[in-house]
Parts: sequence; C-alpha cells; structure tokens
Amino acid sequence: MAEQNPESVQDDLVHALRGTRALVGVIAQSLSVTLEHVTLPQFRALVLLRALGTTPAGMLAARLGVTASTGTRLVSRLVRGGWVERGGSEADRRLISLTLTDKGTDLVDETRRRREGALKDILRTMTDADRAAAIDGLRRIADAAGEPSPESLDVLAYDRPSEA
Repeated sequence: MAEQNPESVQDDLVHALRGTRALVGVIAQSLSVTLEHVTLPQFRALVLLRALGTTPAGMLAARLGVTASTGTRLVSRLVRGGWVERGGSEADRRLISLTLTDKGTDLVDETRRRREGALKDILRTMTDADRAAAIDGLRRIADAAGEPSPESLDVLAYDRPSEA
C-alpha cells in the first residue's frame, strides 16, 4: 500500500462523507413512498425475489441472513400484503417457493425508477468530464468496498437501468 499523507486522507474523508450523504439522500427519497407500504427488511426480500425469480423460502431466508422462523414471519406479512405468493412443489410438498406478485414487482421497479431518475437529474448537471470522473470514482469505491459487479448484482436486484 502506498504511503499516504494523513492530512490529505482527512480532507478526502470530508469530501467522501459529503458525497455519500448526497447519495444517501437520493436513496432515502427513493424509498420514502416504498416504506409507507413495507418495512426495509421486507423491501430487501422483495428486491431479492425480483432478482432471483421464484425462490425456495429457505434460500430467501439464507440470502437475507435470517433464521427460517424469522423468514417465515417476514414472508407471511408479504403474502398478507399481496406482495408475494407462496407455492408448493409437487415433487416435495415440504418445499415452499416464493414468487413476487405483480404488485410486488411494481413496487421494486417503481422504487428503482425513482432512484434512477434522481441520479440522472444529478448526472445531467455535470460536465462530461466531471460525470466520467464521478462514475470512475464510484466504480473504484464499489470495487474497494467489495461490492458485487454489475454482472452479479442479483444481491441488489439490479440487472440494468430501466429505459426512460
């Protein structure tokens, strides 16, 4: 690792915090309507189901990092709300599969569209050079933080930006 000037790192940290604060604001605003309908953990489950498609209940719980019983309670609330449907397997009746309803899909997609719209508005205010530098910086931060690549973003249910 290259030697770093502590004052320079502190100055960089101030700017990094300012930039991430702006991005958190975009995320919070995109979720504000969504969180009137579901909790954040429930939305996370919906996002995963959007990415993965029909998924065994146990696999969803594992992906969420919760116990099977916690996953069952979370899914029960989503089913009652009409966001998710439970299905059984004819081959193994113990296996419960989960599928997003149209209502659940719409919630995830609309939240993503709000976030994309806000980010597009910000990016449009930047010069081409500044936008390229910002995108390069965000890519480098994501890489350094170990974020999944765009090709493997099933964790976030983000395949490609919607066309608008």
